[in-house]
Amino acid sequence: MAAHPIATAKRRRVIEALKEGRPKTKIAADERISRKTVRHWQARYREYGDEWLFDRVRRRPPAMPNQTPLEVELAIVDYALTHPEAGPRTIVTALRADYGVGVSAVYGTLKRRGLETRAKRLEAVRRRTGEFEPDEVERDRVLSKKRHLKAPEPGYILCADTALVGRLKEAGIVHMTAAIDAHSSYGTAVLAPARNSEMAAAAVDRLHRELSSEGVAQIGRALTDNGTEFVGKPTHAFEALCARLGAEHRRTKVRHAWTNGKAERFIQTLKDALEGLLCTKIYRSIEELQEDLDRWLVWYNTEWPHQGRFNQGRPPLRIIRDFQAQQDLKAA
Repeated sequence: MAAHPIATAKRRRVIEALKEGRPKTKIAADERISRKTVRHWQARYREYGDEWLFDRVRRRPPAMPNQTPLEVELAIVDYALTHPEAGPRTIVTALRADYGVGVSAVYGTLKRRGLETRAKRLEAVRRRTGEFEPDEVERDRVLSKKRHLKAPEPGYILCADTALVGRLKEAGIVHMTAAIDAHSSYGTAVLAPARNSEMAAAAVDRLHRELSSEGVAQIGRALTDNGTEFVGKPTHAFEALCARLGAEHRRTKVRHAWTNGKAERFIQTLKDALEGLLCTKIYRSIEELQEDLDRWLVWYNTEWPHQGRFNQGRPPLRIIRDFQAQQDLKAA
């Protein structure tokens, strides 16, 4: 690529001045460039001669001594495509003995090759084998990113899920059931020493009573997974509660945990809150921990600037009360 005529003229003047033996400081001042630029141009002229005056000579590619060797990159890619479900840490564990690679090298290689996510690795495998159509589960996973759970009003559908909190030194293992209203994100949780249908029913019944106190007349639907704490015969505690409340019990498809993503995310929020509580106090019973969690839930439902789809920075309780106010205005 040819240099600009003005740049060519300036280069020529600098080189001629150097040939005349003029000081570099004087040349730099006259041409309004730095002494470093004068020295650089002198070196370039010595290397490329007159050709450099007219052309933009490309720089030599910089050496990259820390770049992952090609042999190691090929081994990483081969393992990633053989085991597309494996992430960078798993690949490091498998290849460290033979190649001594670290997580940064593995992730960098996957990123350069366009294989940094599980979905991209699966797609590459399908293209390699000629199978372009994703399976049903993967297709639903992709589509779910553009879909939302239908919840036009408070009480339309509740989401519930269970999780293991951990072990208290004095009280033993602690389980938790979380229930949350999909529209307002108003939620509650119940702690218990065992994961069973009674614990699951208690959480949903508690949420129903709290929503009823705010004017939500009925729970339309309850969404859960297929765990034994939620699914059973008509005499099952959770199934019996749904029947008593007149709520339709909906269950997620197998291997479709993201369908109940509202409850899954609320579970993580509760775990973060419990971690903070457990770091500041020694709890000797589940009831004691439940009391502090209840106080936190009051703050969550009344003050938390929730970023949910319908909340947009408003607390869950405000969503319910604003909706009830709108309904009253329509009825008036």
